[in-house]
Amino acid sequence: MTTGYTMATTELKNTKTDCKEPAAGKAGLSVVVPAHNEEGNIIELVERFDTLKRNHSYIDLEVIFVDDGSTDGTYEKMNHCRESHDFISIIRFRRNQGLTSALNAGFHAARHEFLAFYPADLQYLPEDLAVLVAPLIERDDVDIVCGKRIGEYKKWFISKIYSHFSRLFFNVKVTDQNSVKVFRRALIDELCLRSSMHRYIVAVASYKGYRIVEVPINLYPRKWGRSKFFDPLRVVSGILDLISIKFELTFLDRPMVFFGGMGIMLIFIGLLVGASYYPLRVLGLITSPAKFTFFITSWGAILSGIMLFCFGFISDFILRVVGNNTNTASVLSYQPCRAQQNEKDTSACE
Repeated sequence: MTTGYTMATTELKNTKTDCKEPAAGKAGLSVVVPAHNEEGNIIELVERFDTLKRNHSYIDLEVIFVDDGSTDGTYEKMNHCRESHDFISIIRFRRNQGLTSALNAGFHAARHEFLAFYPADLQYLPEDLAVLVAPLIERDDVDIVCGKRIGEYKKWFISKIYSHFSRLFFNVKVTDQNSVKVFRRALIDELCLRSSMHRYIVAVASYKGYRIVEVPINLYPRKWGRSKFFDPLRVVSGILDLISIKFELTFLDRPMVFFGGMGIMLIFIGLLVGASYYPLRVLGLITSPAKFTFFITSWGAILSGIMLFCFGFISDFILRVVGNNTNTASVLSYQPCRAQQNEKDTSACE
């Protein structure tokens, strides 16, 4: 198997996982496919996944469809395909909850070591997954494989903005961060994905020391339906999300560094203002009525600094005792693939 890919410069992070071991001689791959009103693409998509499974027998394939509150026949098409293909699982949401929630639910249900995010719009063909997963199979020092889109992309400007700020804040060497991805389960086990954070999986992974490679992958025009992400306001919200993530990664585990630092700075400013009153009064630079203003400013800064310092201390203490909580989505139902059900039945018989 030959592949051409480029390496991004980040340090490897080794994390132990409890993933399901694939069948002997096979690489276990779970593909999460979020879908919202994509009924016209489901059947062809499943047929292409079936072709991938037959042509690349070394891949132990699992496809997890996440119906993100579709109002058309998307779920019915998924269920129909599940009856004839034993590698398909279905998660159904009660309402539309967004791409990040869909990915969270799919990754949580996945059984294999290698995880992939693939949209249901057929702009990326499942056959290309063999090229994407190859670096993970061949090399132990690769954690994430990003597809570098080759073809016409209408939202290239928005993607360039995301990539520019990601390189600015996180020093990410990957040129296309919003394409399809394949990665090891260790990454998702460590990350806590919240709203819209799916756009910055690569940036956060790079910050945490995971190694990333890029593989050229073809991008095709959408055949059916319309894009769910063509909103200019998403650029602003995306940049704000990126700033929030940078702040979180820098200070979430060390709130005392931020709040304590701000508190000490305010205390210092308050002391400086108070100490400067008498020298300025002697030099005749201020008048007596200004004494009240100096008093209020000085003690206000000092008391605010003390409160920030105490808040940082309490936050740090709570973080160490309680830890971080993860968000969960409201899942209506989960139907495992028939291959997984057969495994459970066999185990029960034994």
